[in-house]
Amino acid sequence: MERAVVLSNAIEIGMELLPDHIANRQELIPLMDHTSDASLFDILEECERRILVSMLEKCNWNQTEAAERFRVPLSTLNQKIKRLNIEIKKKVRE
Repeated sequence: MERAVVLSNAIEIGMELLPDHIANRQELIPLMDHTSDASLFDILEECERRILVSMLEKCNWNQTEAAERFRVPLSTLNQKIKRLNIEIKKKVRE
């Protein structure tokens, strides 16, 4: 609550300033349902894969736009896509 008071520049504290668990918002990226033998690297790799796929979907699978939104070079994004075995969806022409 103290954080919300400090961040607020209005008389009332908006819901956006409250932590997710208090505002009953679900996580933006669900935690991986991992087995007990999953390593930290496996868990992080799955999280990274979900983040990349989510952004690519938002960008209609436009890799250049996704790289710009992530503020990384296109070559870096392409390396990650290849390393994580993400299948690129073809854009549907209208």
